[in-house]
Amino acid sequence: MKNFNVNVTQQSKARMPETTITFPIGLRNNINLLILVHFVFFTWYLISGPNGLIGQYWSNGTFNHFVNYNVPATYSLQHIQWQTFTSIFTYQFVHLNASEFLLSISMLWLFGNLLITKIGSAKTILLYFSFVALSAIVYNLSHLLFPIFSGPRGLLDGAFSGVLGVMTTTVYFYGTYQLRVSDKIKIELWIIYVVAILLSLFFVYEHNLAYIIVYITGIYLGVKVAEVIQRSDKQASAGSFT
Repeated sequence: MKNFNVNVTQQSKARMPETTITFPIGLRNNINLLILVHFVFFTWYLISGPNGLIGQYWSNGTFNHFVNYNVPATYSLQHIQWQTFTSIFTYQFVHLNASEFLLSISMLWLFGNLLITKIGSAKTILLYFSFVALSAIVYNLSHLLFPIFSGPRGLLDGAFSGVLGVMTTTVYFYGTYQLRVSDKIKIELWIIYVVAILLSLFFVYEHNLAYIIVYITGIYLGVKVAEVIQRSDKQASAGSFT
């Protein structure tokens, strides 16, 4: 398996040794496999969407109708159908613009692989899908709680809401670490985290109060999950000394 090495250093007054974290770039890595699935869906939607290369051949067919009305997470006060529930998991694969796709996937690759070094691959993927589902549930429920502000119907698409939870959990453990870009340039991971959120306000956020609620929920749950992991690690360490 081919690897890509990322050098990180823990920020401290004392000089800390640099740690090299190996990021596999092959498909045996679950994060990379998930990214490939996102890329396939993004490419297909790009060429078959209303403005895509073959969009005109699908405009009156069933494919685009299925994607537009069944895949993104939407909520209507008047209509609750089976796709309201299936879209809780499928909306993440609908990337309506390249900027959101690149932001979401790059952050998933960086923070997801870092989190793998802490809790393992399977738990990281499970955590990501959990954040995806919870974000959609919160988004839909917000229309019941705040119908005036968020409107009777909305659309949630893209992977960033799920990625945000993974990012938050990762930053909880690695926020003080510095990513070495070059010999002279090192960027703290918490800065990358904040910049990514700010960029998402331009590329992901759709001026809907429900998005703000999803963001707050993702950050809050990301911290809570990290606290549970940290508490579990402390208990395991204490048990090993008894």
